[in-house]
Amino acid sequence: MTHRLVHRPARSTRPLAGAPERTIEPPPNLPEGKMGNAATALLPMAGVMGSVVMMTVIRNSQFA
Repeated sequence: MTHRLVHRPARSTRPLAGAPERTIEPPPNLPEGKMGNAATALLPMAGVMGSVVMMTVIRNSQFA
């Protein structure tokens, strides 16, 4: 088996181009006053209660 020595010059990389300036708009102002109704507060609670009920009911079933 012969070995051939190959000279490869060092890898050269081009400098990265400067990124253009980006402006970010501020978020819109929310209106003052009531933020939601009772359904927006009760919906997550109903989901949690449904999960608790399912974990309790299906705890000892063949599907768990």
